[in-house]
Amino acid sequence: MMGTAFMGYVLPWGQMSFWGATVITSLVTAVPIVGHPDNYIPADPMQTPAHIVPEWYFLPFYAILRSIPDKLGGVVAMGVADFLVLGWVGQKPVKDVYVIVGQC
Repeated sequence: MMGTAFMGYVLPWGQMSFWGATVITSLVTAVPIVGHPDNYIPADPMQTPAHIVPEWYFLPFYAILRSIPDKLGGVVAMGVADFLVLGWVGQKPVKDVYVIVGQC
C-alpha cells in the first residue's frame, strides 16, 4: 500500500510530482549517520577556526569585536568607529567630476 501511494510522487509527469519525489527522496539524506571528527572538538571562544575568514571589508569590525571581550562594548565601539569614519568621509568636499556626472 505504501509503495502504491509513493508511486504517484515518483512518476515524472508533472512539476508537482517531480518536487514531491525530490522532497521524499531527500529525506533519506537529512539524517546524519556518521559525525565528522571536527564536531567533537570543544569550542574555544577566544580563537577563530582557521577555515573561517571574514571578508576584507569586515576586517576592521572583526578586529574591534575580538579586541573587546564584552559583546555590548564591542557593538558600541563598532558604532563609534563607524560614526567617526563616516563623519570624516562626509566632511570632505565633493569632487567636480562627481557633480558633473550626477547632473547628466
